[in-house]
Amino acid sequence: MKEHKTHYNRIVLSLILALLLGACRGQSAAAPTPDMAVIATSVAATLQAQAPSATPTSEFTATATATPTETATPTQTPTSTSTPTATRPPATNTPTVACNQASFIADVTIPDGMRVSKNETFTKIWRVRNSGSCTWSANYTVVFNSGSNLASTSSFKLGSEVKPGGTIDISITMTAPNSNGTVQSGWNLRSENGTNFGVGANGGVPFFAKVVVTDSALNSKYNFAANVCSATWFNNNGTLPCPGDTSGSKGYVRASTSAELEHGYEDELMLLLRPNHASNGYIEGIFTSYLVKTGDRFIGRVGCQANSKDCHLRFVVLYQDSNGNRHQIEDWTQFADGSTALINIDLNSLAGSTVRFILRVEVLNSDYADANGFWLLPAIQNP
Repeated sequence: MKEHKTHYNRIVLSLILALLLGACRGQSAAAPTPDMAVIATSVAATLQAQAPSATPTSEFTATATATPTETATPTQTPTSTSTPTATRPPATNTPTVACNQASFIADVTIPDGMRVSKNETFTKIWRVRNSGSCTWSANYTVVFNSGSNLASTSSFKLGSEVKPGGTIDISITMTAPNSNGTVQSGWNLRSENGTNFGVGANGGVPFFAKVVVTDSALNSKYNFAANVCSATWFNNNGTLPCPGDTSGSKGYVRASTSAELEHGYEDELMLLLRPNHASNGYIEGIFTSYLVKTGDRFIGRVGCQANSKDCHLRFVVLYQDSNGNRHQIEDWTQFADGSTALINIDLNSLAGSTVRFILRVEVLNSDYADANGFWLLPAIQNP
């Protein structure tokens, strides 16, 4: 600030001297008295021109007309004022569920193709689901539909109410004809107003029993494979569905009348099963109560299924008494070596007792995927 003021004083002094010298040189007229206000204004203008951009603090306040600052309007993306049209999903048609509709779940007893003897009596049980929108009352009936009527009559009361989504086991006692061959007996449901319906997508398929009648069929007192789904099946993780899914690692059981076993092809009734994948994996079925009679024998054959080269299993027959206690009868260890074990157990020690038989299979190595076993013709016979 001091330096600036000194420079200002020098300029004022120089201007005054220049005016005095000019006055002295003039010959024709007297020199006018210098106007100090004009000099100050001139000096101020000169300083303003030489000053830096920042306005210095000065003892003189210069009055100047400021150039108005133009305010720039920022450029903005124009906003559309139109309302976008919402895109609606395509309309879907919700399928209409029929009032009376059924779905087949499983053959609880007597799998298709089971061999029976001429005039043999057996009980066929189907597990069916109400997949319609109406409740089936106890007054709905099961009516003969097609094939051969192997029952004593052509219609039976359903006997229980089944709400939509519920299941029921439909049981009919049948008798094989006195002639050899394959026999099929088809049945439907009938509502109280007389509407007949079966299973399948359109309700047009009857549920049926299909047996092969022969002279030499096993006439059992109790056939475990024929009654496979009347048993409750377990493994380490709890109960299992019946018939089970052969894929996965949870284990399964199902009846079959056709399978490749380690000793060759068989077309007799059998149980195919596998324990769950675990070091202590097992599968067992607890069957319904049975009154053991004098002369009863437990028969069958056990082994590994074909293409299960690392199969190593333990088969066990047990029973549960009326107090719920379990007792082992006998066990067999099997490898995939082409040989099978024949079972023939005398049950006379249990004659007169009502028991529940238990079939159990345990895995004995870590090759769980190969732990595929079978019970061929497991049954109680009384010659």
